[in-house]
Amino acid sequence: EHTPAVYNDPVLAKKIFGNFTVLFGEEKVVSLSPEMFGEDFGWYGRQEPGVPTLIYSVGSVSPEKMADAKKNNRTIPSTHSSAYLPDLEPSLRTGVLSMSSAALFLLKK
Repeated sequence: EHTPAVYNDPVLAKKIFGNFTVLFGEEKVVSLSPEMFGEDFGWYGRQEPGVPTLIYSVGSVSPEKMADAKKNNRTIPSTHSSAYLPDLEPSLRTGVLSMSSAALFLLKK
């Protein structure tokens, strides 16, 4: 068996991008280049009825650590690394706020 790649629905992505821009400010929301992800919920968009899917990223490393890594040409450990160390409080706050806001935004009609 395999886990299919996740497809970011463009209409959903545009809606959530706009919601996050209002919530966090233009300077904090960026559009990333496409990447290949395999996640269990990649199946959701392939079932009937299809469900639009979207993976988004939450920055979890402090700006100071990012600047230091860039300055010293070092790579920040990825989220699946045992060396990954997020800036916990702002990462959790941003993750909970973004997911809650997205859900409430999409549920109101």
